[in-house]
Amino acid sequence: MTTTEVNQSATLDELLSRWESDGINNVLFELPDMHGSARSKFIPLNKVRGFAEKGLNMYGGALTLDSSSFVVSGTRYNEERNYADQVLVPDLSTAAVVPWMNKTARLICDTYWADGTPLHAAPRHVLRKAAGELDKLGYQTVVGLEYEFYLLDPTTMKPIFDGLHICGAHRRAHAPNRHRHHHRQLRIWTRTIRDQLRAA
Repeated sequence: MTTTEVNQSATLDELLSRWESDGINNVLFELPDMHGSARSKFIPLNKVRGFAEKGLNMYGGALTLDSSSFVVSGTRYNEERNYADQVLVPDLSTAAVVPWMNKTARLICDTYWADGTPLHAAPRHVLRKAAGELDKLGYQTVVGLEYEFYLLDPTTMKPIFDGLHICGAHRRAHAPNRHRHHHRQLRIWTRTIRDQLRAA
């Protein structure tokens, strides 16, 4: 299940009006950290406008916490900044409804220090800078994603088969043959490395 994207050119007024009509009550302001995890704040819909226009404070070192959310010394984002806040600025083009959460949408954010300086280690900033350098060289940035997931019984929320049950776009061979039809029923189309080699 994926997020439901909205019109990427929507203004803040249009976006909030649509979400209100759709019954959205809360919005996640998400910051991708250096591990790819979403560090988020949960905002009531009636407070989104103010934070979208002025920015939303979050602990500046959240970007560089380890995967267990412990502070990592020496990153230049924690004690070196006296544990200062960063300011999250939402990118309206990332607006989406989150179908697995109740009446919730999300906005992915860029991040800045209070003086307007970007947090240069933020993945979105790094990617934007790298893409810009490639553009100067005449290249176009292309991103490929590897999805990994578990197939669970919707009633029991347990794996639908025994043994190794993590699946991925290149790991279909790990799933027993008798369960591959579930992929098709769920509209999950996967290919194995063997398929790709044969196609090449």
